[in-house]
Amino acid sequence: MKKILITGAAGFLGSHLCERFLKEKFYVIGMDNFITGSMANIKLLRKHENFEFINHDVSKFIQIDGQLDYILHFASPASPIDYLKIPIQTLKVGSLGTHNLLGLAKSKNAIILVASTSEIYGDPLVHPQKETYFGNDFINPPTPLGEIESDISIDLEVVWQKNIGEHDGSNFDIFIFDEFLFSATSDGTIKKINRITEDILWEKSI
Repeated sequence: MKKILITGAAGFLGSHLCERFLKEKFYVIGMDNFITGSMANIKLLRKHENFEFINHDVSKFIQIDGQLDYILHFASPASPIDYLKIPIQTLKVGSLGTHNLLGLAKSKNAIILVASTSEIYGDPLVHPQKETYFGNDFINPPTPLGEIESDISIDLEVVWQKNIGEHDGSNFDIFIFDEFLFSATSDGTIKKINRITEDILWEKSI
């Protein structure tokens, strides 16, 4: 049975991802520290025999015993209101949390997908955004706190693949998910694939 770690499991997206992967016959490890998540979101999931919950802050060292095939990093405050109330925690989850999970992915040879935010592309000029819209001011976006967190996460993934991967010969797949899907390769290049679709997430990444 494939094993997947989902951080931010007690949040809206994280809890639904846990439910989906349980339906797909995965063993799911959910991780959250409830800084913005809710126990109510995972109440029913905790009764499932293939669901394990760990109350943990991803900005601290993460240890998972045994095999681990996939990591979905969805832990982060997701509201501008939260950014202002807990700014340090917001920065930590995007920097230290991503760093810790990249290290875990490396040690387990696991595929990791990191959730970001569409806000790093600036305020959209088109409503609603179509599949062909690649954002406003992609090269030099505005940088409120939540957007800085996303930039830090992406920079960390490039550094990991370009430097650490080169030095020890390791190579593992990193996907960055916001409105768009990026892939980071072992030579440190980042490629914008397109807006994420179910086909990409479920067939290409998983």
